[in-house]
Amino acid sequence: MNDKEILDSQLEAWKEIVTTQRHFNDVCMKVRHLGFILVAALLAFGAIFWIAIWFLDVKWYTPFLLGSVKAGLDVESQINQRMTELKLTQRIKEASANSSILGLQLSSSRRAPLFHSFMVVLLLSMAFLLTFFENSSVADFKGELSTEQLVGKDKNTT
Repeated sequence: MNDKEILDSQLEAWKEIVTTQRHFNDVCMKVRHLGFILVAALLAFGAIFWIAIWFLDVKWYTPFLLGSVKAGLDVESQINQRMTELKLTQRIKEASANSSILGLQLSSSRRAPLFHSFMVVLLLSMAFLLTFFENSSVADFKGELSTEQLVGKDKNTT
């Protein structure tokens, strides 16, 4: 084989190597894409799950708690007619009514929905941002690499 045939053979081998590199680059991008989608789906599922937790907290157990507080106030009132004052339930109710978040006075009936709404918005925002980031990052990396980038040479050097 002469030098030209050797060079042609090496160039063909190099082209095959570049094709293999592109293949593995595509596989890597697909794996990343799948990972982003799965994480975004998990975050969205987490938001749906959190809505179920909100329902259990605010709509199911909170009425039971409020009912038990009312019953406690009634019993404390009856006990206080016969002996020294017992005010545990009354004090808890007052402390709950006087608590604030970031300087805002919020009743207990507003704190739980605020907390749960914040969590759902946070989870959905994370899922949205992750999906947006995933789409933009895949678009950024989909461009083909130049020969100089693949072999690590600068266009200005020879």
